[in-house]
Amino acid sequence: MIKKIRNNKLLFEIIEIIGIVCLCIAVLALLIATKRNVNETFVEDVSLYTYLVSEKVDITGSIIFDYINETAVIRGNSNENIIIGSVPLYYNDKQQLILPQNMNYVNFYSAKQVKVPNFTKVYYKNNDYYFSINEKEEKIFNSFLYDGDDLYVFFNDVILEYDNFSIHLSPLSYVSYNYNKELFYYDYTNNEMKSFENISNASVRYEGVKINLKSDSIECEDNNKILIKNVNNLKKIQMEW
Repeated sequence: MIKKIRNNKLLFEIIEIIGIVCLCIAVLALLIATKRNVNETFVEDVSLYTYLVSEKVDITGSIIFDYINETAVIRGNSNENIIIGSVPLYYNDKQQLILPQNMNYVNFYSAKQVKVPNFTKVYYKNNDYYFSINEKEEKIFNSFLYDGDDLYVFFNDVILEYDNFSIHLSPLSYVSYNYNKELFYYDYTNNEMKSFENISNASVRYEGVKINLKSDSIECEDNNKILIKNVNNLKKIQMEW
């Protein structure tokens, strides 16, 4: 009888240990699954600016950058969430920007498309532009960004054509052309924002490549390809690319 009790006690202890181990594994798995990526939340003392439509907005001080329900938000001293779109956040004191949303990273020539995660930083080094993702860097080469809606960001000198007009845009500039036939562009070097209404057609040219902003497609020689709009479903960029 005593032996049976001891055996039962030992069995209960083994079951208890197994239960604790399983619980620890489950908690660890949960922590790993819910751990925020460094591109999802961080705090930084910044001096930035961006544009809401065509109005310039300054962002300064200690800012919390967060990503909630696939939406980029920032919080300052008021601790109030301010939703920001896909327009880049530009640093005032250096040639660098932050991408608030996931973006479609498109190669001009191959039209290869992958996802660059939200809050990726872009900076200038040794005459080239680089992504900074999770403390790793990737050189940007013959590519541009598309937000899946109507905004494009460029890292090369490009020509914007709209109706019967054309203009040169410098690297780090962006263009937006929407279904209301409204065209917005920001030229980084000249620090100039322009907006137009009732624009019938708009496109961007880089060497032999044309990006049709009306159809959101890329045209290179005989190869035309529609850009992917559902950016979140794209494969994430591999840093060796």
